[in-house]
Amino acid sequence: MSESSEAVFVNVIEVDPNRYEQLMEILKEGNDSVIRHRKGFISCLLLANADRSRVITVARWTSADGIKAVAERSCGRRVQKTTSTLPNFLASRDRLSE
Repeated sequence: MSESSEAVFVNVIEVDPNRYEQLMEILKEGNDSVIRHRKGFISCLLLANADRSRVITVARWTSADGIKAVAERSCGRRVQKTTSTLPNFLASRDRLSE
């Protein structure tokens, strides 16, 4: 089996279920208008648990360099800042795997 050079970025966000729709709008807009146009981006999947208290983003990239570039650029920080300042977004845990 050949090795893949793809990288996967997983972000788990705990959210007040009353703010779920608002969070999803922010994530979709950020992905559609910014992230998907970045070099190395392959795809993004948004998942939620049944009670809408947790959202998971799973983003595939051609390499970890693409993920790091977005995190370092102002666009990535802007989306992160927007979600972190909304009331009742409880926590976010990022994970990068190659």
